[in-house]
Amino acid sequence: MNNQNSTQIKSWYEAQKNGQWKTLTNPLSKNSILHSQLNNFLKTIYQKFRQQKNLPRDFKSTIEFKGFQGWQDFPISTKMGHCDSQLKTTWKEIPNGQKVEGSETYSGSLSIMLSQKLLLSKLGMPELISDYQENSQGINWKSLPVSFYELIGTIAHEIAHAYQFLVNEDEVKSQCESTGDRDSQGKLKYPQLASEHTALTREIQTMTVKLPEYQKFKNWWEGKEGVENLLEDASQKVQKTIVLTTKVAKETNQTSTTQKSELTVEKAGKEMSDWPAWVFPVGIIGGIFLLGGIYWIFKKTNYGKAKN
Repeated sequence: MNNQNSTQIKSWYEAQKNGQWKTLTNPLSKNSILHSQLNNFLKTIYQKFRQQKNLPRDFKSTIEFKGFQGWQDFPISTKMGHCDSQLKTTWKEIPNGQKVEGSETYSGSLSIMLSQKLLLSKLGMPELISDYQENSQGINWKSLPVSFYELIGTIAHEIAHAYQFLVNEDEVKSQCESTGDRDSQGKLKYPQLASEHTALTREIQTMTVKLPEYQKFKNWWEGKEGVENLLEDASQKVQKTIVLTTKVAKETNQTSTTQKSELTVEKAGKEMSDWPAWVFPVGIIGGIFLLGGIYWIFKKTNYGKAKN
């Protein structure tokens, strides 16, 4: 990894750590314009997929975006979305109380929630960084993808759940490989439903990226329209955190260097103080004799030269 990328990863971590990612994204999570954009986009994908699957009109269901969750209340910290069903099925009945086959009418609502972590990509941070560590061998960290494409994948995943809720008649209507029910040995209890969900998710994603509404939504998500002030405030908070962190790091390094120098001098002084008391006078006398010897040799040499 080059220095630019490592610096960027560190800056994201400093802005996100200790739950700061939630503080940064809270204003966006409550923004009505952002809610409206996502709600319209979800409805569009849902309706287009219904048409692609040729669902009859008696499937009178609606889908709504119900906002963002921090997801601390879910057992899986990496959970990116959730789909809830309030669908009802009614039948026509003949006088003897029997249901008329083929007279089913489906109504009710479906709702989708998304993880608030996905809003980090709206702030230009496509990863949630955790467990960042620097050591002599380099830099280590953990990363949770929260990019725009993760957002699209999550939306497709949840609409696949919505579709399963809509068309499956068994008591257990929807399951997926990531959070599906498992037995004591860790195997999926409903592998067929999970496999169906995976195929549906892939089909919805393929359809979505071809829609003109997709490109329009992508351009909006990557821009600032309607949320300029919120993005500016969040950006200032990020920069303030990075500047403060850099300043603290420099001061820490300077303090460490000063302390190291002071410790070196102190250590040298301590080592000298540990020498025996006779070392100093003996050293001084030895020095005098050494200087005297040098002087005597010098005089003798010059005397010889003068005599010749």
